[in-house]
Amino acid sequence: MSDLYFEEDYAESDYVEGVVMAIDALPPVPQRGDSKDVFDGKADTFMAALVLFAQQADAVAIAMNNNATNAESTTSLTIGTGDRIFVADVGRSYVVGQTVKAASTASPTNWMQGDVTAYNTVTGSLTINMNLLQGSGTFAAWTLSLSNASSSGGSITQDFAVKSLQHAIGANIASAATIDLSTATGNIAHLTGNTTVTGATMTAGKDVLLIIDGTPQFNYHATNLKLNSGGANITGAAGDVALFTYDGTTVRVTYIKMSGHANVETAAPAGAPVGSFLLYAGSSPPAGYLTCPTTLTNISRTTYATLFTAIGTTWGVGDSSTTFGLPWFASGYAILQANPSVTLEGVGKATAGDNLAHTHTYADVDNTGSVSTGGSWINSVGNLTTKTSSSSGGSANLAAGARVLICIKYQ
Repeated sequence: MSDLYFEEDYAESDYVEGVVMAIDALPPVPQRGDSKDVFDGKADTFMAALVLFAQQADAVAIAMNNNATNAESTTSLTIGTGDRIFVADVGRSYVVGQTVKAASTASPTNWMQGDVTAYNTVTGSLTINMNLLQGSGTFAAWTLSLSNASSSGGSITQDFAVKSLQHAIGANIASAATIDLSTATGNIAHLTGNTTVTGATMTAGKDVLLIIDGTPQFNYHATNLKLNSGGANITGAAGDVALFTYDGTTVRVTYIKMSGHANVETAAPAGAPVGSFLLYAGSSPPAGYLTCPTTLTNISRTTYATLFTAIGTTWGVGDSSTTFGLPWFASGYAILQANPSVTLEGVGKATAGDNLAHTHTYADVDNTGSVSTGGSWINSVGNLTTKTSSSSGGSANLAAGARVLICIKYQ
C-alpha cells in the first residue's frame, strides 16, 4: 500500500536547502473522504511514523535540557568576590560573559553573582568571577541560574535611614610603587607585600579601604598620595587601615594605625636630667630618685655611675676610688643659690650660720645735774658687774616654714 502514499514527495519535503529538520514531518493523516484503500494506507504510514517521531521528540527534549542555563552544583565554596569554580551539570549553554547567580540551595538569601569566564560542557567545570554578593558562609549545595548583570549605577539619592550599605570585599592587592585601585574588585581589600608606595591611580569618586597586611612605607605626595601626616611618610604595620579617596585631582589617604599611635609622633618632653633636685611632698623618694641625707654620706661610683658622671665629687670625694659624696643637707640648713665664680659660694659649699648686723635699744642712766651756789654735788657709781640676759629658741637661725623631702635624680 505504500505505492498509494507519495513517499517521494514526503522525503523531499523533509529537507530544505540541505538543512535537516529537528523532527521529521509526519505523513498526511487519513481523511474521511479518502477511499478505503487510501485511508488504510495513510493510517498505516502515519502509525509507523509515530515511532520515529517519539524518538526525535525525546532527542529534542534532551537537547533543550542540555541547552538550559539552570544547573546545580555540590562544590563546597565560600561566598565572596573573585573567581569561584563550580563543578556543575554538563551540557549546559553557559557562555563567557553571561551573568550567573549562585544561591545556596538550602539558604537562598545567601548568594553571589558574577560573570562566566570559562565553562567546559563535558566536565561541567564552570568558572564565575563574582562581583556581587549577599550574606556569607560556606555551602556545598548551589542552584545556578542566569541573572541580570550587576550595575554600579543607582538613583541620585538613597534613603539610608531604612537601608544598609554593604561594601564588596575585593581581591588582595599587591603593594607597588603605584597601586592601581581603579581595577579593585571591591571597596574593601587587603594590601599585601612590603614594597614602598609612592602613589595610586583611582577612578574619580571611588573610595577604597585597604587593610595593611605587611610593613610597606607610604611616601607622602601632594597629589598622588596625600597622607594625613602633615607631609611626613608613614611606615605601615599589619592591621593598619588606609582609606583612599579621589576627587579627580588628588588622591587623599586617611591612615589609621591599629597601635593607637599618631601618624606623626612628637618627641616626648625631656625628663629631668640626672643630678636634678626634687622637692617631694611624700615621705619616701619616687622611682629614680634618692633622698638627700642630713649628714655626709658616700655611695658607690659603680652602682650610681650615671649620677657620679653628672655631679662627680662636688659633694664629697668619698674614698677617692669606689665611692663619692651624695648631696646632703643638715636638717637646720637652708638652700641658697650658688655663685660658681666665687670659690666659697660654689655648688656643694656650706655656709656658716650668721646673724644680720642689727641694734637694740636699752634704758641708760642720766648722770647730769645742777647744784646751788655754795653747795656741792657728789655723784658716785657703784661697782659694775657683767650680766648675761636670758633667751629662748633653737640651735639655728631659721625662718618659719614647712619641711619637705629633698631628693636627687640618679637615673
